[in-house]
Amino acid sequence: MIFGLTGGIGSGKSTVSQYLVRKCGFFAIDADVLTREVHGDAAVCEALVAAFGDEVAPQRVGLGRCVDRSALGRVAFGSAEGVAQLNRIMHPALEARLCEALERASTGDWAHGVVDAALLYEAGWARFVDRVVAVVAPPQMRIERVALRDGLPREQIAKRMASQIGVGEMCRRADDIIYNVGGMDALERQISAWCAKIAVRMRARA
Repeated sequence: MIFGLTGGIGSGKSTVSQYLVRKCGFFAIDADVLTREVHGDAAVCEALVAAFGDEVAPQRVGLGRCVDRSALGRVAFGSAEGVAQLNRIMHPALEARLCEALERASTGDWAHGVVDAALLYEAGWARFVDRVVAVVAPPQMRIERVALRDGLPREQIAKRMASQIGVGEMCRRADDIIYNVGGMDALERQISAWCAKIAVRMRARA
């Protein structure tokens, strides 16, 4: 089975994804990794510069440009229209990379797979997975985690959170929910319990 793993910035979904790979034999496709790859695409980079200005790609690498992700985030997440414009440029290229990654993974010997994507619903990627797991945490906890991890100002973090689907809507649409509100031990217990439920479902199908 292929599971969609989603959650707002700072929710801890990447921690869940890493655990599934390390402990449960899953393969993982990380939307952040795909994003970095797409930022290296010359056509995408030039489209971002045309939309948001030279500030988002000030450096040149060879004959092309290098996207400054921090600058792009500051400019694009400054307004709803900026977010929409960013998504119009990025989503088609990201989806193409996702399909390629799923095709490559289909030839491997994996227990299951997970697509780790904060914008799983916004990008329309739920149609590529069998079930969706949402990882959720309180807003203030998420802000503190991201501020510590990335060093971003809290107002920028709040803007990024506001650009994503609300937690209530995410939980309503998800098939399973993992609550990341405690320490690592508590989170790992939840993941293990979820994996056990998946194993029971798979045995019932057999």
